Amino acid sequence: MLDKDVSQLSIAYPSTIGPEDPPILRLAGPLGLNVVNSVQLGNEIYGDLDVSVYGIGWWKAYPDLDRKTRILLSDYLVACVRAVPDNLVEAQVERLELDHAIEDFRQWMNRGMGPVGRSTVEAPKNPYEDLSNYRVGTHLAGALRAWGSALDCVGGCIIGVAGLPSNLIKADLDAALRSLGKQSSGNQVLAQLKSDLEQVEANAGPAGWRN
Repeated sequence: MLDKDVSQLSIAYPSTIGPEDPPILRLAGPLGLNVVNSVQLGNEIYGDLDVSVYGIGWWKAYPDLDRKTRILLSDYLVACVRAVPDNLVEAQVERLELDHAIEDFRQWMNRGMGPVGRSTVEAPKNPYEDLSNYRVGTHLAGALRAWGSALDCVGGCIIGVAGLPSNLIKADLDAALRSLGKQSSGNQVLAQLKSDLEQVEANAGPAGWRN
């Protein structure tokens, strides 16, 4: 991490945050993340687990889900929703490390910058400098992997919470949205969910950012 990020993250937690608070919520604020809703969703899904039904209570209405399948899918759904904020934190950590790697790489390249039309990239002076290029690629891949995993887990949450006829284990966000689009016709609740998700995506970035 860059020195400025280390300094920012070294500020003590406020006294209002206690050791009993979920670590993911303690970390999210200093990292510039808002994961409150995803944590609350995880708590609500976990609260839906029914020891007499063996899994998500309202899933008992689906006769195609036998007990074993319901147990496994319920556990998977809980893990899926818990993984959303975890992946967002991992992505942000990778981004901070990427900033540091880019700065080190820039300093190395700047040593070879000369007058216009003349530049000579010097050989790395040590292994740390030699690794700067690899570090850039590694942390960029790590950030993209974590962001992609967070989106895939959101897709699993959509399928599980909305009860969509789609493969939860192999879920990703695109598959979830396609299934939601097919099932939302004539269903006011699913149509509203589809509309809300489209608005959230539109607010998150430029058109097509997810592709």
